Amino acid sequence: MTDDIVQTYARHKGWKVGSYNVLVEGTSDYEIFSVAAQKHLVATGEDLFRNGLRIVCAGHLREGGTHGVVRELTVTRSLEKHALSSRGLRRYRFVALVDDDAAGRQAISRAQYADASVLEYRDIFRLRPEMICWGDRDLEKLRVEFERRNRIYKGLDWELEDLLGVGFVEAFCRNSSGVLRDKQEVSGRVHWEMTRKGKREIRKFVRDNAEVRDLEGVVCAIRSLRFCLGLV
Repeated sequence: MTDDIVQTYARHKGWKVGSYNVLVEGTSDYEIFSVAAQKHLVATGEDLFRNGLRIVCAGHLREGGTHGVVRELTVTRSLEKHALSSRGLRRYRFVALVDDDAAGRQAISRAQYADASVLEYRDIFRLRPEMICWGDRDLEKLRVEFERRNRIYKGLDWELEDLLGVGFVEAFCRNSSGVLRDKQEVSGRVHWEMTRKGKREIRKFVRDNAEVRDLEGVVCAIRSLRFCLGLV
């Protein structure tokens, strides 16, 4: 079968795409999501990436980050309009996931500036301490529920590493020097501000040492993405 325009672009980028694709900021996020899904599959038999869900790394090193996410979201949303089934339906959907920090919030504004049709909670999502996995998928109700459940964490930056078990991240910091820049706690949730070295090394620590219980928060985030995309 000849590649369509999305498959051609994905092959050029080194991506493995499915029907539903979540663009993430970098290699660390991609690997942590992948390891969590694999270990969950082995432990429970549940495939979190069923129905064509894929996590896609927007770029490596300087090609990634929030700038990479916004760039690739803009490109792929344009391309997906030209990859249609025999019934005229889009074969792919691309959405983006960013950290809930200053850079992530600015990324949402940039994405919406580049494409006015981009909506948060439908096309671009922020990682939050409380990720919603059930309820009403109406866009406005979803927004209200996300904001309501995360109100007590106001002022707390949030990244994927923060969804790992606290004891697991503490063990990582004890066993590795120069990986932690700062630590912030609000309403019982902890944000770990990692150095570049920490970002690099924690994904290997997750791969080599994490157990399913350490990855529950990451699994919940994948479930939330499935729910928001209508894949429950």
